[in-house]
Amino acid sequence: NRPSRSITTSRGCPYSCTFCIDPAISKGRWSAYSSKRVLEKMKFIIDTYGIKDFYFSDDNFGTNPTRVKEILKGIVKEFDDIVWGTLGVRADAICRMDQEYQELLVKSGCKNMDMGVESGSPRILQLMKKDETVEVFPKANKILANLGITTKCTFVIGYPTETKEDLQKTKDLAMQLMMENPK
Repeated sequence: NRPSRSITTSRGCPYSCTFCIDPAISKGRWSAYSSKRVLEKMKFIIDTYGIKDFYFSDDNFGTNPTRVKEILKGIVKEFDDIVWGTLGVRADAICRMDQEYQELLVKSGCKNMDMGVESGSPRILQLMKKDETVEVFPKANKILANLGITTKCTFVIGYPTETKEDLQKTKDLAMQLMMENPK
């Protein structure tokens, strides 16, 4: 195990999920360091502490795909032996990644992504204002599995009005995701 460093490159989220604190705090605003500034911060950490493992602890790292691609291109160009993961990534954002984006994930050293699934129940997702459908989660999971990226899915259990049937749909989806992506 190598030492690692958490780094925040953006704050807030443009989505309105009702289970999350972000809408109350950020009011739908998202602000971020430029890709150049992110790479400067990483270089400082590498040069000062010799740390090459990073965890992007952004609320929603994939909000601006152009910016993320610029960061990943910079990592590939400027650094060797980098390993990284991220806290916040939406399944629909993963599904929108083009071939170049996917290749950059691998080349830049992405090893893990935390994907917010929340529920396997369409009714609960709608109540949560998640703005994603159940069908998008297996698609995103398969993309990450094909890239060899470890996926951690987060779920919300006990959402108001959740029934046993809703909970069973979430359990079934969790099992499906684990079977389709052993990582």
